[in-house]
Amino acid sequence: MKSVSQEARYTERQKLVEAQESSGLTQKEFCIQHGLVLSQFVYYRALCKKIKSSSMHTNPVSSFTPIKVVSNEPRINPADIRITLPNGFSCQIPHDYSPERVRHLMQALLSC
Repeated sequence: MKSVSQEARYTERQKLVEAQESSGLTQKEFCIQHGLVLSQFVYYRALCKKIKSSSMHTNPVSSFTPIKVVSNEPRINPADIRITLPNGFSCQIPHDYSPERVRHLMQALLSC
């Protein structure tokens, strides 16, 4: 968060940049007329443009979407079948799977 003095300096620099842009003068001519150092003015101008650009792309707080937190614990039915392979992969098969489906699943797992 910007402090009050930082905000005031930014506002002052932004006014200078806007004044130069609307004056029709080159940056060099504007700096000479206002007693500014050209390199500092160029830096301020770039900084103001960057801040303005980044503030235009930030999402307002109201754009947050509420989420529902759900337990990441797997629901385990004691009747379900749990298979754990030596490589650490595990899967849970519903207890009502047909033996044929279990066989196809096991073949697929073993072929990996």
